[in-house]
Amino acid sequence: MENYFQETILPILQPVFEDSQTFNHKRSKARAALKQVLNKFCDENSLVSAAHKGSSEWEKSPNTISQIVNNVSAPMTCVAWCVMFCHNESFWGSETLTSNLYEALRSPYACHTGRDEKPVYLLSKHIDDGVMEEVSRLLDIYGMNLSAITTSAPQPASTETPVMETSPPAMNDTMRQAVDLMLQNTKHKSMSNIETTLDAQDERIAELEKSLANAVSAPTMQPIDIKSTGEIPSGTVVVKKAFDVFEGTSAPLFDIDVPVGEWDGVHPYVPEKDDSYVFNADTLVPLLVAIRDGQNPWLKGHTGTGKTTLAEQIYARLKLPVYRVNLDSDITRGELVGREVLTTKDGSTVTKFVDGVIPKAMQEPCLLLLDEVDASRPDLGFVLQRLTEGNGFMLLEDGGRTIQPHPFFRIIATANTNGRGDDTGLYSGTRALGAAFINRFKPYIDVEYMPAEEERSLLQSKVGVSEDDARIITNYSTEHRVSFMQANLTLPCSPRDTMALGMAYLNYSRLFAHKSRQEQWELAFNHTLVNAADSDDAQVIRGFINRVVGE
Repeated sequence: MENYFQETILPILQPVFEDSQTFNHKRSKARAALKQVLNKFCDENSLVSAAHKGSSEWEKSPNTISQIVNNVSAPMTCVAWCVMFCHNESFWGSETLTSNLYEALRSPYACHTGRDEKPVYLLSKHIDDGVMEEVSRLLDIYGMNLSAITTSAPQPASTETPVMETSPPAMNDTMRQAVDLMLQNTKHKSMSNIETTLDAQDERIAELEKSLANAVSAPTMQPIDIKSTGEIPSGTVVVKKAFDVFEGTSAPLFDIDVPVGEWDGVHPYVPEKDDSYVFNADTLVPLLVAIRDGQNPWLKGHTGTGKTTLAEQIYARLKLPVYRVNLDSDITRGELVGREVLTTKDGSTVTKFVDGVIPKAMQEPCLLLLDEVDASRPDLGFVLQRLTEGNGFMLLEDGGRTIQPHPFFRIIATANTNGRGDDTGLYSGTRALGAAFINRFKPYIDVEYMPAEEERSLLQSKVGVSEDDARIITNYSTEHRVSFMQANLTLPCSPRDTMALGMAYLNYSRLFAHKSRQEQWELAFNHTLVNAADSDDAQVIRGFINRVVGE
């Protein structure tokens, strides 16, 4: 399909990306390309049938693919559909794309609205920021800049009546008077009114195209009161500067508005704050910006790098709840979405729909933490797809009830890979996810293991080991992790493991005082790491132990 796009469609679209072309010329070429694409990938009778079902709401009754496309005002919309159909493996597949197109034809409510709050023809709500970023990425491969579509040359000045490329010859005064006479009993009244409406619509479409090209959304945050539900206390989500919330930070780097919860009681889902936790500014700042702007960060890192802890400790300081979903477990679709249960009402047994974790979390100012998202089962993919589309979450299981997200509802995903498959051989349980789904997450942040110096300080402050003992542990963890990342070990070593090792050594050095220091360390290592490893890993680990303890 890429060859078809490059050889057939791209030559037609070429003028659409040239600054020297007028808006009308760009729209004409974009429409021509979309007609070619739809004739190749879609059944004309089915498209026309879908368009007829929406004719009363759209006030349009096209009878051919050509007439359908001629109703599309925005070149950007045409280009998006062309790219999606010709690269459908990156956008849910051809069948789903066609279904989305039918939906847009049948109902204006399935389309984005313009500045006048009126639906824009064929601009499906499925064409969101994530989709447009993928469209932009694919166009970049062919050397095309998506934002160039919105830049047009002015219409050439002429002493004659201008003639649009897709229009019949211009009307003279006699023809215009005849048309005005026919229109006088319609809502348009005159040809001049129609022309005024079209000019205004072109301006609105141009603004919408720029918005899609930029693919940026930065919501303004305002304080919101939260009512008690019995399970959670009442309170207010206020907006503060990050440097007032995160200790040891200052402007201008942390001059970022962030939501902060102020509760009238203890909130059971707000994580416990770890005062000894050390943030990395290069990781923290992008995450706070994403939280402010309503983005969905993707945290990628090896097992034990602290991806989940990072998210939880940010929200512990924001004093906002976290709902964690372990997608590598046996969690069911019903637990995510909700399910019907039997209950008794007025002496009769009735069914009642109980919300799952997703609709429950979406209605709160909270973080929904999608842990190990790249290990999620395929049958949960459609649920997660709906969740990240940003158009509300429709509960098909509850008669189509739609949940609109709370203004401070946020999503963060953690994963061992970038969602495109495991290239290390360490994470056999992961799988490649759809490009359109992955592109709904931004920014992508690599979470590395804690630097040795910070880990030593943590071991000294939180566990109480000496500086020399902390150095032995971090020397070991460094060798272990390097070997793990090179796939020479299958057993990870997390900060949790090193803290457990330090605690074990403190206890064993006191309780087994009659043993040598080497023996005390061997006991501590055996009970925290060696015994948890398979025979091959255990042999490697013992070599590390002999080297670092004997130093």
